[in-house]
Amino acid sequence: MKKTILTVLSCVTALVGSAQTLSNTPVSTFEELEDGGIYALKTINDKASNGGWYYRNNNFNFTLNPNDVTPGSKVSADNNKYLWKVYKNTTDQTIALVNMYDGVYMASTTGNVDNINKNNNCDQNIGYLHFEASTKHEGYSNLYILNGSNKYYATANNGGKLGYWTLEATAGNQGCVQFYKIIDPENIALSITPNKPCLLRIGDGEEHSVGGYIYATDGSALTMNGQTANLSTLGSEWIFEGDYANGFKIVNASSKKVLGVNTSNLATNERTKLALYDADNTDSNVSTLWDVTGNTFISGSFNLHVKGSIRDRVNDNSGLAFWKTGVGKGSALRVYNNVDITLTEVGSNTYATTYLPFAVTVPEGINAYTATINNEHNSIELTKVEDVIPAETGVILEGTATSAALPLTTTEGTASKGGLVGTLTNKTITAGTTDYLVLGTKDGALGFYLPNAASTSIGANKAYFELNGQASAMGYAINFGTVTGIASATINKQNSTNACYDLSGRRITSPVKSGLYISNGKKIIVK
Repeated sequence: MKKTILTVLSCVTALVGSAQTLSNTPVSTFEELEDGGIYALKTINDKASNGGWYYRNNNFNFTLNPNDVTPGSKVSADNNKYLWKVYKNTTDQTIALVNMYDGVYMASTTGNVDNINKNNNCDQNIGYLHFEASTKHEGYSNLYILNGSNKYYATANNGGKLGYWTLEATAGNQGCVQFYKIIDPENIALSITPNKPCLLRIGDGEEHSVGGYIYATDGSALTMNGQTANLSTLGSEWIFEGDYANGFKIVNASSKKVLGVNTSNLATNERTKLALYDADNTDSNVSTLWDVTGNTFISGSFNLHVKGSIRDRVNDNSGLAFWKTGVGKGSALRVYNNVDITLTEVGSNTYATTYLPFAVTVPEGINAYTATINNEHNSIELTKVEDVIPAETGVILEGTATSAALPLTTTEGTASKGGLVGTLTNKTITAGTTDYLVLGTKDGALGFYLPNAASTSIGANKAYFELNGQASAMGYAINFGTVTGIASATINKQNSTNACYDLSGRRITSPVKSGLYISNGKKIIVK
């Protein structure tokens, strides 16, 4: 039997939410907007007399179709480009707008007419937009940038692109707007599912975006360990608590500490490192709340910003730090909600063992069992795990496919651990040892047997039996066909000198179905 392998994790490359809902009632003034709220911006002007919507699609655009987004209805993941996060500046009653699709913000104008699209790389100054009630359309406001004493309005340009123009030059094309709020920000169609455990990765291993999987050691130290997830510690698991409007606390499952940064240091040094802080931290210089927007450089990824700070974007910048003047793959984070396990074919089914530092759910199409050698050391009892495999519990997996995605879960599970033990890291063993039984095949029969005589290790995240000095056996063959519910199956012990016969007197390698057999002169029952 080939060695079973724990592989990379299933990434949520599709946008997981689809239930984000747009309000029926628009607002149009600074006072009515919610800081951090997420809105679709409806606009009317001479180019779209029936209305249209601001959106992003590699450029800042202006749709001429009022039905592209429907107030009071769901907004699909494909339409994140129509959604904008609002940042309010109460000092001068202005707002900044950041697109939820790709995290690009509207920049400031630097001249009489300035194309907003110059900011596609997020390297321009942030545009803070003032409000002015529209004189042409009741219930709408004009948005403009101040450059000295001059006003430059966010306006529909030729080709449906947004630009800054003077009111006097293009009064008829004024891009006056109303704001329709997303009323269920926890359901924004990006890859994070609030309060669902995940593993976290930044970058993709390429130059300038090397990154890696992020985990905590010793309850406090943050580490990136390259392009393979560290499945030896609960410190690899994170939970995003909150929503896309109010921000997220990112909690480490092991220490219960939260991801944060010292913003007083960050103000002058973009290489200020992220760290873990107590959940009840009260230091005013430390921010532990995060905004999330989409990132289009890597499929299924997102940007992570300090809450309320548009340009303080997390990046692999000589470590887990920030990049204030650009965006790219090095700023792309991904979450992984499943652990993928490779199963090996034996007969018509597939099998593996696993032992993980966190709880996972048994997926559809997979059976999971704990196992115990009985007191007489002549059989193994299997007990089916119905729902959740608890953390650090050795199990046998049975399926029909060659891989299984085990979803991470915060549910602890109630299954007993059984007699299988496991290792979270590669375990060194002595070649020819008789101290362990590992999953394998003997004469085509699946079971637990002594390791290959040349084996010097048991792989990470594998489950096995420790014999603890007991009289060693060659192993135990397994027949899964009769294990249902939480019933136990009796498995016959396989010794090199023991012959096994069915009731017709035919010698067989091992039982292949339930029934009565003769082994070593004794009757055995495979249930």
